[in-house]
Amino acid sequence: MSEAEKCEFATSHDKNGNDDMEVVTAVKKFVDKLSSDEKKLITTSSKVLQNLVCKFQQLQASKVNFQDRYRQGVRLFSELIDSIEMTTTDDENDFTICRHLFLTTIAQFRSDIITKDEGLIRREIFFASLDLLSKREISLYLNDEQHVRMPQSELYKILTSQLLAIVNSNILHACFTSDDVATRKYTNTFCIISKRIERNVCHNNQAEQEASDSDLTTSDLLSFLWNLSDRTVLVPWLLNTGLANIILACLKTLKLSSKTAESIINIIQNISRHDEGVDELNKFDGLRILKDIERDNTEELDDSNNLLISMTIVNLSTVEQIRSDNKRKNRIINQLLQVTIDAAKVSLKN
Repeated sequence: MSEAEKCEFATSHDKNGNDDMEVVTAVKKFVDKLSSDEKKLITTSSKVLQNLVCKFQQLQASKVNFQDRYRQGVRLFSELIDSIEMTTTDDENDFTICRHLFLTTIAQFRSDIITKDEGLIRREIFFASLDLLSKREISLYLNDEQHVRMPQSELYKILTSQLLAIVNSNILHACFTSDDVATRKYTNTFCIISKRIERNVCHNNQAEQEASDSDLTTSDLLSFLWNLSDRTVLVPWLLNTGLANIILACLKTLKLSSKTAESIINIIQNISRHDEGVDELNKFDGLRILKDIERDNTEELDDSNNLLISMTIVNLSTVEQIRSDNKRKNRIINQLLQVTIDAAKVSLKN
């Protein structure tokens, strides 16, 4: 199952506007606590982004086709990530201009969908954005944001959120092949993402796990893993990264009615649809863990999550185990039948 494609660009623009307000507020609070000498040091414009703004504006005014403009925009966005370390709070406006001009180049490129193959265009956008997410600077932020100084930490947070919104809005309809999973260039990225989830979900163990304002990045990462794992052909990217062990451990500690638990249950179910994913989950005792969760949380599990866990248990079971569990088979059949009936009722109302 995939998460609803809620990160389309109309929504992304609204979200980015909220991000801009968040960074202003966070940076202002940080600056207010500084001494006058410290304020002078970090609020004097570095002018490091002014040249990038000019390049983005020149690109927008150029006569190149949308595809070439997009590819040049990706290179400029990579430069933006490289430049964050040298920025000050006075570069905030230039930072915002660069981000929005980059979104414009993507929107223009996607307008080519009318005349070109949508799947191939979305594929190119997805891989370019994943490459940007895999850059050293973003990896350092995801790996240990507490040691990234302000205001850079807030800027990395916004760029990460923007890139995740882009990959989430394109992954569901992009073209992928079995050859794509042969590459291991993203293994370190997924290892870092897995560790981030372990640190901020399992170890913090917030009761509701509704992605507090301080950790929206982790919520965005879970949405990304949910959507990526729904493309079954890509599941091997997530294996041997520690993710399976981490999310199984997290699920045991979470409130099952939380949004975070819903994301993790869907990720586990998606992974279980791939043969190699079954082996990975069972390597970490996934079958027993899910059976225990199902048995001990009958009242807390809603119908949707209960069905997903039941289906995952079937995926992780041997043929003999499935044959011997008639009660589970009948329950799943009844649940699926009820889902079909409910969907038909909604369709008739519309």
